[in-house]
Amino acid sequence: ALDFFSSQGFQCQEHNNPPDFFLDVINGDPSILNESVLAEKGVDELGTPISQEDKLVEGFKQSDWNKQMQEEAGGILTKFQAQGGDKGEKHDKVEYATSFGHQVRVV
Repeated sequence: ALDFFSSQGFQCQEHNNPPDFFLDVINGDPSILNESVLAEKGVDELGTPISQEDKLVEGFKQSDWNKQMQEEAGGILTKFQAQGGDKGEKHDKVEYATSFGHQVRVV
């Protein structure tokens, strides 16, 4: 994942925790962007990069990671359909030992 974000101009600092970095990127934190990304896309009056989400989405659509994921998912879907998994079978209603009201009173 770090390789993909780096290829899109989002560099994770050595001192930064990768999961925190991913959250910063998807939440639109402008402080994590490279200068080249800011110059390329521009920023609005709040300093937020314009079309940051679009850049990530388009970058992923064109990436090898997307192609690989689509191939893997296609194989899984084909196997699922071959086993009759797409027939829309309904499952029985789940019954609980106690009613919802009783559970709320206990809590």
